[in-house]
Amino acid sequence: MLWYVGPRWGLRSFGVHPGSDPHVRPQVDATTDFTPYRGAVLDRLTTLASRVDLRVLDALVALAVTVLCQVQLAGTGPVSHLALLVTLVVAFRRRAPLLVACVLSVGLAMQGLSDQPPSVLGEYLTVLLICFTTAQLLPLRKALLALLIIVVAIVLHDINSPEYGSLSGMVSDIATPLMLWGVGRAVRSFQSDTRKAVARAAELQQAQDEVARRAVEAERAHLARELHDVVTHSLSVVVVQAQGASRVLASQPALAAEALTAIEEAGRTAMTEMRRLLGLLREHEEASPTASLPGTAQLPELVAQVRGAGLDLSLSVQGEPVPVSPGLDLSLYRIAQEALTNALKHAGPSTPVSLELEWGREQVRLRVADSGPGPTSDAQDGRGLLGMRERVAFYGGTLCAQSLNGSGFVVEAVLPTAAP
Repeated sequence: MLWYVGPRWGLRSFGVHPGSDPHVRPQVDATTDFTPYRGAVLDRLTTLASRVDLRVLDALVALAVTVLCQVQLAGTGPVSHLALLVTLVVAFRRRAPLLVACVLSVGLAMQGLSDQPPSVLGEYLTVLLICFTTAQLLPLRKALLALLIIVVAIVLHDINSPEYGSLSGMVSDIATPLMLWGVGRAVRSFQSDTRKAVARAAELQQAQDEVARRAVEAERAHLARELHDVVTHSLSVVVVQAQGASRVLASQPALAAEALTAIEEAGRTAMTEMRRLLGLLREHEEASPTASLPGTAQLPELVAQVRGAGLDLSLSVQGEPVPVSPGLDLSLYRIAQEALTNALKHAGPSTPVSLELEWGREQVRLRVADSGPGPTSDAQDGRGLLGMRERVAFYGGTLCAQSLNGSGFVVEAVLPTAAP
């Protein structure tokens, strides 16, 4: 079976005017940049391709190969009718590729019953297109079945051909459809890999969004704890100092003035902390460089502030301080601040309170104990203790907060110094 293009289908040279020398090429400026034009053409073609209905496109292709085949056959006999069957099924190649391959094969095999099986370009293009389509759209087993059916049909078509009935002739007719089938499988593999890559990219994007959402939630929770610690401690100091000032205002104005000074200092400290936290919430502003994060180095200042509120507080630091991360240093300060605030609220002024900070090589222990009545059961479930537990758990430490048989309350946190 020989597929050929007759003289009427000879190739023509475009872009050369009649009467002009075909060997003379038009002069083009070497500096001309065709990149924008190529990009515009590709964009235009992509837009047009996205708007074209594939069913309409298949119908047009089927019409084109049918007209080409019928013009080459130039007859109305059974062979021409079978050629119509072979070429018109191209319109359904995407919807039922295996069925189209079967119909195509039946038409080719029945043409082989004639004395001179036709060898025309339209049928050749149809065979190549269906081989490519079945390989691209069908799973491997069905694609192999379709290829086997088409190969058998080509053999039956050529078996009565005086020119291509030999083994070499059949091999030459089968070789190109086999190559197109292989190209179709390669395209299918590429499309499958592309779909997997797109799906993987979508999964990664969802995972990224989820990580970002959790990070935002964690940051909000962190800021909420910071706000709680700052506001609760400062307001507790303010309330205690205001109560003391109101009691001694008439009899001891000097003590009342000291209390008012302590209130002012507590308010300023709270305002500085609030500005720092609000600065973290702004997207386009940097936090003030003077609003540095507090840490264990600021514990003496915290102790002095709480003592000013009337609490009988002692500070004990044991061991050589070990360098720790800023987050862990801040957590130690906040735990001490919250524990002292609870002691100030529930134990009351003039109650002996001890703050112990013990540094070790692998861990640091912070302990706050008082001899007051301690918080109620509802207060023990409050946000302050919950915030301390979350801070300790974040760094892989342990927290113990419990009453001492009705004669006090102790908060003890142990954190690893190597925590990030």
